[in-house]
Amino acid sequence: MAALRLHISEQWRRMEENAIESIDLHSRNLDADQMGCFSQLLKTNSSVQHADLSYNKLSVPAMKAFAAALRVNSSLSSINLEQTGMTAENLRILLYETASNCSLQKLDLSNNSLCHAVDALTTAISCRPPATEQSAPEKKYATGPTPRQGSFAYTLSILNRDFELLDLSYNSFGVKGTQQIAKAMEKNHCIKGLILDENEIGYDGVDSLRRMLVFNTSLTRLDLNANDVGATGAMIICESLSVNTTLKELSFAGNNIGNEGTGFFAVALKDSRSLVSLNLSENGISGDGMKALANFLRVNKVLKSINLSDNQFDRESYVYLAKSLKKNDTLETIILDKNILELADLAVLCKPLKSRRRLKELSLKATGIDDIKMVFISQMVASNVSVRKLNLKGNLISDKGIDIFLTGMKTNVFINSLNVCKNLLSKAGAKSLEKFYRHSSTLNEVQIDAGLDFDRTKIGGRRTGVNVPLRRSKRRSSDSDAQKRSSERTSQGAPIDLDETMAGTLDPTVVREYRRASISLDRGVYHSRRQTVACSIL
Repeated sequence: MAALRLHISEQWRRMEENAIESIDLHSRNLDADQMGCFSQLLKTNSSVQHADLSYNKLSVPAMKAFAAALRVNSSLSSINLEQTGMTAENLRILLYETASNCSLQKLDLSNNSLCHAVDALTTAISCRPPATEQSAPEKKYATGPTPRQGSFAYTLSILNRDFELLDLSYNSFGVKGTQQIAKAMEKNHCIKGLILDENEIGYDGVDSLRRMLVFNTSLTRLDLNANDVGATGAMIICESLSVNTTLKELSFAGNNIGNEGTGFFAVALKDSRSLVSLNLSENGISGDGMKALANFLRVNKVLKSINLSDNQFDRESYVYLAKSLKKNDTLETIILDKNILELADLAVLCKPLKSRRRLKELSLKATGIDDIKMVFISQMVASNVSVRKLNLKGNLISDKGIDIFLTGMKTNVFINSLNVCKNLLSKAGAKSLEKFYRHSSTLNEVQIDAGLDFDRTKIGGRRTGVNVPLRRSKRRSSDSDAQKRSSERTSQGAPIDLDETMAGTLDPTVVREYRRASISLDRGVYHSRRQTVACSIL
């Protein structure tokens, strides 16, 4: 839940007292006087680490005042200047003054139409540090021109050291601008993260990025989302990935690469020893593409996170994914949001997840999970001993589904974060969650919709905000509580039944199988006495 937004005057007061770490000034219509006041406080402040100035039309005098503060400030590590009307002059002022700042690590310049200021930007990126400022390893890779002492480029070059993240998304660079940035990045060996989302790169611009990935030795994160590069662009990028040994995170969502482009990634990354995070969401991947990825996942021993949200998965896709998960033992995060899971699909997927030992986060947002399908989720969490974070936001889970889920949670001592926002819960379902949360020794956070009222005074919850996380109560459970929970475990042998309204909307075979299903707890081990027909697909 987002913290309460403080008034500007209150933020000024806390800055004077060095009692605030993050300044939130987005969408405040800041004028030159207000920016001057903020800048004066920033000069002497030693606590502020993050400043959000996004969605403010910053004039040249306002930028000069802010930049002057950056020259002497030694605590600020992150600045958000998204959509601040950045002109070429403003960018030059900012980069000139930022050059002498040794603490800044992250700079967000997204959504500023910097296509008109790309020359100043690439100058800052490509100029290497002066020889006196370089360490031995840096000298080895320094290929850019050494700037003249006292020049604008000389000042910019000091910024060219261990810069954590540069966000240039939504700037309409196009092919030409991308080529300039990529050429500058070939000479830069300090920037670690580069975001170029929605810049109309196209596959012509991707070719310049291929060369950048071959020669750049510092970049560990690259985001190229929504640039419409297609399968051809994917092939070009994959040519460089096969030789790049430093890139750890690649986000390629929304590029319409299809199954063909997915195949290129699967082949190029099969022997990768560096990439740990891959995002291929919104790319129209179906069965054939998932088959290629499954072959890659079976043999890859490095990848820890994969995002396959909002694709075109069918039954075949989930079968391939499930089979690969049986062999892969390194994935820690799996995100499948916005892929509709039919009953049999979920049965196929949950079966290998029961026995995984390294999976820490599973996200199934908006996948069409209802009360019936929660049986498989319940079985999975009861058997899995590694998942720490489970996201079921935006599904069709009602109170009955929560009761089924909590039955499996009684034997799970690992999940510490649960998100069930935007489901079909009533106050009764929220009460069930509250009761379980109160007695759980491991569940630290539960996110539910703010409109569900219950007694939050005992758990420190708040009524404000869209999502309300339930926070851990300090009260320890007594011996009688433990005995009560133990007796509850032994009494969970009744079959899960469906009300007539729900049963009338389902296939009669499914209803019959689920009415036969019985979830029981025997000696602390959770199992199902009868598997449904869907589980036999594998």
